[in-house]
Amino acid sequence: IRQALRDATLQRTTHKNAATARKTHNNAAVASERYLTQRLDHYDASLKNASFQQRYFVNSTWYKGTGPVFLCVGGEGPALDESVVSRSVHCSDATELAPQVGALIVALEHRYYGKSVPPSSERGAQRLRHLTSHQAVADIAGFHKHISDEFKLPSTTKWIAFGGSYPGMVAGFSRLRLPHLIHAAVSSSAPWHAKVDMTEYNDRVGAALANGAVGGSEQCQKI
Repeated sequence: IRQALRDATLQRTTHKNAATARKTHNNAAVASERYLTQRLDHYDASLKNASFQQRYFVNSTWYKGTGPVFLCVGGEGPALDESVVSRSVHCSDATELAPQVGALIVALEHRYYGKSVPPSSERGAQRLRHLTSHQAVADIAGFHKHISDEFKLPSTTKWIAFGGSYPGMVAGFSRLRLPHLIHAAVSSSAPWHAKVDMTEYNDRVGAALANGAVGGSEQCQKI
């Protein structure tokens, strides 16, 4: 009897997973890649006219005008693509929960990653001086307004930020710094014990910069 129950449970699970996979695969077609004009520096008034094109992705399959917004926060990993809002492990919690609550799923690529690299004639570390978590959180504020205007979202719409590791930190920071915009944050495996000189994080970033599998090299690491 126990074996029959296990077999029946396994069969139901297999059918459910197959149906979910088919549904998720079909939804990939409705995910779209878009861009918004983002300020290069949200704090320096002398650079108020400096901007760059920041990439984002949208999946409105389940959104009917009243659900929440699930924001998938981009980070230092491989470049995002349309799958991030439909079947990606980057924000799998969001994509799995969205059909249940009628959520609009959006993903914002982190500045200086993927196709969201500000144009600059500067070289070396100076070129990356606007690559900070403070600027990234401010990007989310600008993105919030952009999406709210684009989809004419009700002012009562709740935004939930999702992220893991460093994106999890940014998701949590956005909730702390922007409580009037971000209702909650799902911060997975995020190194919240922040330090001025976080060598552990630098070690991980350095390893990624040297990893040829993600486009890095030892020369890139040394720069």
